[in-house]
Amino acid sequence: MDQRMDLKQFFEILKRRYISIVLTTLVVLSIAIVASIYIIKPTYQATEYILIGTLSNDGSGMEGQQIERLLASTMDFIESPIVDNTVKSKYGFTDDQIEDSVSVQNTRNSQIINVIAKGNDSEKAQELAHAIASTSVDKMDKLLKVNQVELLSNNEGETKLTRVDNPIVNIVIGLAVGVFMGIGLALIREHFDDSVLTSDELKSQLGLRVLGELDFVDKKVRKRMFVSKKKLDLTIKEQKGGQIRA
Repeated sequence: MDQRMDLKQFFEILKRRYISIVLTTLVVLSIAIVASIYIIKPTYQATEYILIGTLSNDGSGMEGQQIERLLASTMDFIESPIVDNTVKSKYGFTDDQIEDSVSVQNTRNSQIINVIAKGNDSEKAQELAHAIASTSVDKMDKLLKVNQVELLSNNEGETKLTRVDNPIVNIVIGLAVGVFMGIGLALIREHFDDSVLTSDELKSQLGLRVLGELDFVDKKVRKRMFVSKKKLDLTIKEQKGGQIRA
């Protein structure tokens, strides 16, 4: 027996199970909305910028190879224990906060290094990014005698702050997941439902011709039909009696 499902059968199942699909979608969507607004904490990203060399075009700047070496050295130094230990002792951050939250990035052919700190607390993220960047520039100047590294922001308040998560995206994902879950549950219910609803299903499953169909009427419906028929008969009799007396 061929158990494959064609597109017509698929849409018939969706039509027959549309209530469960809609309910499942609404439940999952509601959970996504509540989680996005009240449970999931917002994630912020603070960015500090460190300039390597100068951007002048008068020929007094550093050569390309020198800038590349200084870029690589500065990025390694930012991630070194020297900077981490200073930030921990001076600002009170922990190893986990620094390792899990801080990243160092540099765009190709750019003389600017981005020190990025992420976290659920916007003020803590700004403080951490500024602490890492300012400590790195200060230590390179004092320990390595490198004066070609400059922090572009003067204080913590100038740190760029953006929110990286989007509740709308979470809600849209919840809607999509709800629709797919509803369809999946509908297909599972249909697979385990052995009842036959139409003569076409009976014909396809047994391979036999259907000679006839019987409509079973509910007792309450049959009772209402009997009362209505009785009233109709009384009305007809009254009308006939009036015509005879006339």
